[in-house]
Amino acid sequence: MIKTLCMEARENNFFSVCVNSCHLPLVTKLLEGTDVARAVVIGFPLGAVPTDVKVYETEWSLNHWCRLNLTWL
Repeated sequence: MIKTLCMEARENNFFSVCVNSCHLPLVTKLLEGTDVARAVVIGFPLGAVPTDVKVYETEWSLNHWCRLNLTWL
């Protein structure tokens, strides 16, 4: 599913691909050499994690070349 999404993004020049942070390394690899941005949801789908966990996930995502960061508080 993630590979298909990235392939469609490459072929159709999507602005971004939005995924859970666990998929970010794969998405980054699959979108290498494109202008397609990586967007990540934090604490998704419920946001039912402590704030410090969301902060860690945000920092981790930004350190893995995420250009956009969407936070569910």
